[in-house]
Amino acid sequence: MIVKISVIIPVYNVELYLKDCLDSVLNQSFRDIEVILVNDGSTDGSIDILNNYAKNDSRVRVINQENKGVSAARNTGLDLSNGEYILFVDSDDMLIENSLEHLYKQSCEKDTEVLLGHAYRYFSNEEKVDFFYNKAELDKFEVADGKTLYSKLMERNLFPPLVYLFFCKKDFLCKNRIRFKEGIIHEDELWCVMVICQANKTTCAPFYTYLYRCRDGSIMNSNNYKYRIDSMKTVVNELCLIAENMTSIEELECSGWIYIRVFWLIDQIRLLSRRIHCLESSLFESCRLLILRVYNSLTYKQQKLCLIYYKNIYKLTKV
Repeated sequence: MIVKISVIIPVYNVELYLKDCLDSVLNQSFRDIEVILVNDGSTDGSIDILNNYAKNDSRVRVINQENKGVSAARNTGLDLSNGEYILFVDSDDMLIENSLEHLYKQSCEKDTEVLLGHAYRYFSNEEKVDFFYNKAELDKFEVADGKTLYSKLMERNLFPPLVYLFFCKKDFLCKNRIRFKEGIIHEDELWCVMVICQANKTTCAPFYTYLYRCRDGSIMNSNNYKYRIDSMKTVVNELCLIAENMTSIEELECSGWIYIRVFWLIDQIRLLSRRIHCLESSLFESCRLLILRVYNSLTYKQQKLCLIYYKNIYKLTKV
């Protein structure tokens, strides 16, 4: 049965937070939804909670699979979805009241393929902090093609590589064969760039949609530095391929900002590698050479940022 919105929620061992998440979705004022819960091999009480919600609400579907990671779970949910629009939600986070109604209405009015929402960081004491230091600046953007919007956001340090802020038409995702890279974390860094850079019509919503729960034990707070480094290296390679395929003059600024994100990611790898005393010398040398190759094609602001990363990386290649 076709519905307006498919909300896809990957679930893995989050029994303490799962009810808050599901209640925030199912109690939305917008009712024409399906909620696809992909149980990614949970070993705690999560599956019992999921089955109970499915029993009491016909909009809920539970899909069980062996543990493959959040990217695979999202791909599974996307494959099984029937919605006109897709929204991914993490199972320890929450939607803000009426956010689905606002997202759907705004997307229809603006005829966007991708609409970017806003988020708060949500702490255990129930304090909420804006994810972005300048939301007012985000609200000024009109509908534009994705490459243009990406460039504007990156120039202002406002681009959100956060999958749960992307409200997308399913036809757009399927037509462009946009899927999550499986077997890694930091997958948002890649997926969000793939999405926005292939969109013809996108903009930012002038309202908050999401509560991101800040907690210990989440994937992004993991101390598995080697896994995080390897994942970032994969993302770096994929982003470089995207930038290299932008060959027209009109795409030059956008590709430059993708390279800036690449250099930022490699700088994050530099910081992580110091924690485990594992110098990624070959990667840093490759990055130094890449900077030298693309530098003259960058805008003045991109060049200034590039020099900051170059200095950090150059020091390491000489250690």
